[in-house]
Amino acid sequence: SMVELLGNNIEVGSVSLLTLSETSEVILMIQRKGPVHQLDVSTESDREHFDIFRPPSRTFRSNSCLNVDSFCDIVSVLPTPTGFYAVDRHRVMEFSHLWEPEALEELKMTKGAFNSFAMTTDADFAYPTAVAVYQPHNDTFLSEGHKMLPYHYHASNRLVLVTDTGHHRVVVYNSTSEGQFEMVTQFGVTGEPRNDTTGLDWPYGIVVMAPAAEWHFSPAFANAFVADRRNNRIVKLSLGYSLIQTFTTAFWDWNRVTLTYSGAYGGPGSEIPHDQDLHDPVTVAIFRHYIFVGEAAGNAVTILKVHHEHYDRFIFVTRLLPALGFQLTGNIALSQFGYVWYTYTTSPHDFGLGSLFLDEALRESPPNYALVDIAAECHNETWYMVDLVENTTLYIEHLGYLLNLTGTNWLFPDMENFFDVWTLNLTGEQAGVFDVDTFNRTVFEGRLEFCAPPTTTSAPAMLSGNTDGWKTP
Repeated sequence: SMVELLGNNIEVGSVSLLTLSETSEVILMIQRKGPVHQLDVSTESDREHFDIFRPPSRTFRSNSCLNVDSFCDIVSVLPTPTGFYAVDRHRVMEFSHLWEPEALEELKMTKGAFNSFAMTTDADFAYPTAVAVYQPHNDTFLSEGHKMLPYHYHASNRLVLVTDTGHHRVVVYNSTSEGQFEMVTQFGVTGEPRNDTTGLDWPYGIVVMAPAAEWHFSPAFANAFVADRRNNRIVKLSLGYSLIQTFTTAFWDWNRVTLTYSGAYGGPGSEIPHDQDLHDPVTVAIFRHYIFVGEAAGNAVTILKVHHEHYDRFIFVTRLLPALGFQLTGNIALSQFGYVWYTYTTSPHDFGLGSLFLDEALRESPPNYALVDIAAECHNETWYMVDLVENTTLYIEHLGYLLNLTGTNWLFPDMENFFDVWTLNLTGEQAGVFDVDTFNRTVFEGRLEFCAPPTTTSAPAMLSGNTDGWKTP
């Protein structure tokens, strides 16, 4: 409880977590109309990762809407290895901080107007609530094991996403260089609440996942998941490039990054059962391939995942419910060790911070892959030998899809491990022949099973007939 932690029954705001190493984690907890408290996670063997040292190791700044050097009703904070972002009334700030006992935070950047709402430029905010950062693994990899593709022209940039809640939009800024905070694009129509594929209504929490779920099939390199609060839904957005269509042609605009709608869970008109639907989603977080949604009105943490074949759809996994007498506020944070931190209230009106350890299934279960589903099927070898090799469009579509699933490079000859898809078509050497063995061995590591087409059986005598429809002797 807050009485135990801070000495008073103080209302808690959002909570966030940063893992610095295997033995060092910090939690940043916001006190409503107060400072930000740093809580150090216990590293003692019997309390490791799920308890905190008391009291807080330090506090960051005070609350005042008259002093520009203080926080004015701070809403959220996002810690990073080199500092943290703070979001208060109409303002986003970036601080550098070394996370050492005697280190002091240093203000690096401020965007927006302190305690003043005046929409004069696209850079002004109206009650922003959260920040998320897209940070590539390095200059050539989106994340560990996922190399950037040649058309990921801007994927090496550091991008900051802000939920500009009062303006019903998500704004993307380029923050690659020191001191840089340049607006790149936005999703949503400024000042217009919407409940469709073109906008949002009170976007709140946000988190970024890289690479994008669909990165092998579209020029998207990351996804953002947004808690679209008043629409009671989670919206999936894709960072990538837009397809420009004209009357005569269509082409990709590689000159600028865009943030586009690519799916949603819940919302107006949703047919999701009530006990699986979202009710006032506040925060969203990622653990492995799972998406955790903290709900205030729903008094639950709903766990989802993106469908492994239809990337615009979500799959409901389960819900985490509190013990009787506890009311979740919707604020959650997850550690890489499988712990969920959450804020709550109890009757009559006590505030607290708690943690829980996820079940083994959520901590260890592998993600679903479309390739596994395909490999489990029996493939018609004759179809490959006849239909596929004689239809160029079908050949490219089918093999391109399978090669994309395996992450095989078949589009960029100048990149390493290039696979020439046309080497499988032996029609020039031997009419109507597809190199099934090489395809299975080199691309799928022998996982595909080929079989002959089903035999055609003759109809029973009683069902055969002549042109008049009757059986003839």
